Amino acid sequence: MSDGEPLKIRGFEVANLAEFVRSRVGEGWEDIFQDPGVSAKPKPTEWYPVEALSAIFSALGPGTKLYREFGRLTARKVGSGLRILRFVSNLPLYLVKNANVVWRYYFSRGKLEILESGDDFALVAFRDCNIPEPWVEEVAGWIESALDMGGSRNARAEVLSAKPDEAIIRASW
Repeated sequence: MSDGEPLKIRGFEVANLAEFVRSRVGEGWEDIFQDPGVSAKPKPTEWYPVEALSAIFSALGPGTKLYREFGRLTARKVGSGLRILRFVSNLPLYLVKNANVVWRYYFSRGKLEILESGDDFALVAFRDCNIPEPWVEEVAGWIESALDMGGSRNARAEVLSAKPDEAIIRASW
């Protein structure tokens, strides 16, 4: 069960969000960061509250589609530097099972657990992370993109449950 401590994300991910916003808004994009009080030029290793970043997404438009798109973008950025993805292209479950390493690099708390898995799917629970509901879509987008980069065809991440103390995603490939 989540203790209420807010989920935080590393500054390098905030920098990715700044790039994402800049690409959609153009001139004046930095203004979107002022209302929630988040620096458009964050320190890469510092932690920033995810809730403050949610206000930035809200300024871009309604719904959760942009969260998923952002997750896909950040996975591609990270994946381009992770040569391991090339070596495990036939092992998508390996990617899912080792996602805890990546999770803790990005997020300040929580853990992933494989609830069930098969040849072409994994049911993954994100526990004790206090993740805001729309951010589960960001994680789903990240999973889809990582599986794509790992060589999976028809990678899909379906959000089955999005509660702060436990989110469940079904990844299939």
